[in-house]
Amino acid sequence: MQPVDFDLFDTVCWKLWNERNKAIFEEHWIESSTLAGNAKRYLEEFNLTSISHVEHNEIRDEGSRHLPGKSVIKGNFDGAIFKDSNSFGVSKVTRDSQRNCLSWATTKERSNFLPTMVEAKAATFAIVVAREKGWDNVEFDGNNMGIINSLKSLKEPFR
Repeated sequence: MQPVDFDLFDTVCWKLWNERNKAIFEEHWIESSTLAGNAKRYLEEFNLTSISHVEHNEIRDEGSRHLPGKSVIKGNFDGAIFKDSNSFGVSKVTRDSQRNCLSWATTKERSNFLPTMVEAKAATFAIVVAREKGWDNVEFDGNNMGIINSLKSLKEPFR
């Protein structure tokens, strides 16, 4: 089996389990004929948002906040878990060296991810937006040192 085929198979299985839970606990279901297509689109979106597609300049982890240098954009990201609604939210904000807000966004999804996964989703969200804007000189800042160290350990820029 090719790696792409395995990824799709794995995603279809996950999507099947996810939709099964929605049918049981939320009394919401989809037609089985749309499940594979939904899983394929989900996998395509995941692959598109892979951090290996985005360039970076530096990822900072100092405890104090600072302004980015001239011609550098600073992207802050964070995640939050809402246990009462079995969901999580991720947000990001980008600023220039004069503290002008260049963009901000937030999104909420239904899932019961662990905190590290939520923070990873927040980092991916920030990186994807930077990529979509065409920014290639961005410092990313987040709260989870595991995520920050993982991003720092990459051998090459996010391309």
